[in-house]
Amino acid sequence: MPRTGVTREQVHQAAAALATEGANPTVQAVRTRLGGGSPNRITPWLAEWREAQTPPQVDALPEIPPAIDHAMRHLWTLAWQQARARLAPERQALDDAQTALKREREQVRAETRELKALAEERQARLRAQGAELEQARAAVLQYRKQLNGLPAERDRLREQVARLQAEAVREQETTRQAKQTLDLGGKKISALEHALSEERQARQQAEQQLAELRIELATLRERTAQREQFQQLLDAVRGQQAPPIEH
Repeated sequence: MPRTGVTREQVHQAAAALATEGANPTVQAVRTRLGGGSPNRITPWLAEWREAQTPPQVDALPEIPPAIDHAMRHLWTLAWQQARARLAPERQALDDAQTALKREREQVRAETRELKALAEERQARLRAQGAELEQARAAVLQYRKQLNGLPAERDRLREQVARLQAEAVREQETTRQAKQTLDLGGKKISALEHALSEERQARQQAEQQLAELRIELATLRERTAQREQFQQLLDAVRGQQAPPIEH
């Protein structure tokens, strides 16, 4: 990896030294002179150094002859092509460095997002574990309370068992008494049913006797009526046979 920590002064000094030696102070040349350094840091400082280099003031020169101008243009074209050819690796290196830096930034961002997600997941897990821990503590406290209350609960259960046993005894006695009462009631019901049967029979006999008496009374009434009619007839007959009374 490129060495970090290159300063502006170091870049300016390296560029000046290369220019003094007659070399072109390119980014790659400065990096080689400094033994490393990030192209992204060297490039702006090197451009700053070049802008600071003011060309020397010269007197007005006569017009360049066409032949010399043609030759100079040719030399300038060759020099420009050579410089461009020499700068091509540096540009490629700069592009590669920028691509690598962009890749590193994307990787750092991805790692940051991943770390953030992991941190959030860990916090959620810690919160869940904290809730479980609180539940466990509450359960332990409840269990301890239950343990502490076992003797009292045992005494209460014993008292409840004793009370239930006493209630069972009372229920048995009540059941026995109820059975006796039911037996006695059954006997009374049997006696009442027997008496009721006898009463029914007596009522039937009385109703029969009453019917016979009604028939007999009707017969007597009919005979009495016949006797009265016969007496009236007899009296009438006797009245017709009586002798006339003399005056």
